[in-house]
Amino acid sequence: MNLRRAHMATFPARIETLEIALTSLAPQVDEIHLVLNEYDEVPAFLAKFGNVNPVLRGEDFKDVGKFVPRPAPDDFVFLVDDDLQYHQRYCDWMIERASEIGADKFVIGLHGSIYQVFGEHTSRKRKLFYYSKSLRQSVCVDELGTGTVLALGKNVAPLEYMASSQKFVDVRFAKWCFENGLQQVAVARPRKLIRTIRNSGPSIYRTFTRNNPPVIFDEMTEYVGKSRQLGQKIGKQIGFLERINLRGR
Repeated sequence: MNLRRAHMATFPARIETLEIALTSLAPQVDEIHLVLNEYDEVPAFLAKFGNVNPVLRGEDFKDVGKFVPRPAPDDFVFLVDDDLQYHQRYCDWMIERASEIGADKFVIGLHGSIYQVFGEHTSRKRKLFYYSKSLRQSVCVDELGTGTVLALGKNVAPLEYMASSQKFVDVRFAKWCFENGLQQVAVARPRKLIRTIRNSGPSIYRTFTRNNPPVIFDEMTEYVGKSRQLGQKIGKQIGFLERINLRGR
């Protein structure tokens, strides 16, 4: 049996958005493995979610926490974020796309990037396939945002590989996928399959990523622009009406 698992990491400043995110996901999956960074005890409200497995490890993994739980090889693993609200058909849609494209050799997601390369230099300039916007046909990309990813358990990078990538897990995971012959794909989808939950707390992008630390570029050069399938469109096209209004909404 292929379990549906969601892997999420959180911290106390996100407690309000966390409840909204969990409420949107809990009915769609068998298990939610929730890594509680900076917590001394499990928040009481989590008891109302019968399929949430809180993980207290006494270590602040930050966003690497999504890679702490170990799934079975054939599990459907949704890597998710605590500040995103997922449509009630999000998981069904993603599994349908993974089955269509092929989950063995492809890792799929909504938030994808194709970066510009100038000679031997990687640029942060990119073509972005933003997660809340529609996309007519799936396309092979350099990198996916790991709050929007579906992969088989065997295609989720191990914690040992991801452990030193706090605050840039998208980059490290993309590098691991490339090294292991897995193509990342931004999949065809309707608009607003995922929505942002607005919050005033700190974000990794604002405090770290947008400052372009050299470590990010060092790792990006290992995979950006190097996939033979980069930019290729795969799978079926979805129609206009489905792109603006997901059936079963």
